[in-house]
Amino acid sequence: MEKCLDLNIRQILPGHGPVFSDIKTQILKQRSKQEKRAQKVLQIIEETKQTPFEICKKLFPKHYETQLDLTMSETIGQLDYLEDLGLVFSAEQNGVCYYEKV
Repeated sequence: MEKCLDLNIRQILPGHGPVFSDIKTQILKQRSKQEKRAQKVLQIIEETKQTPFEICKKLFPKHYETQLDLTMSETIGQLDYLEDLGLVFSAEQNGVCYYEKV
């Protein structure tokens, strides 16, 4: 999304939602939403290491059972993002992947 800010894009035809043209506003809105969700993941693993599934259940308590593929994808994406920032790390224990806050 960041790369799109410098492009001369006039109209966005999203897969979901209405067509829009103000790309900067939408990118800033999505970036803010991303940061809030990432902070929520950090709060979830604040005190103890957890598996991605345990984090997913807390991040999406109303939706993980009916939309497991989407909620796990979002959870793992958040963990990858936080790991890239150096805020969390993963470790395997007895064949199970856990994430912890740095």
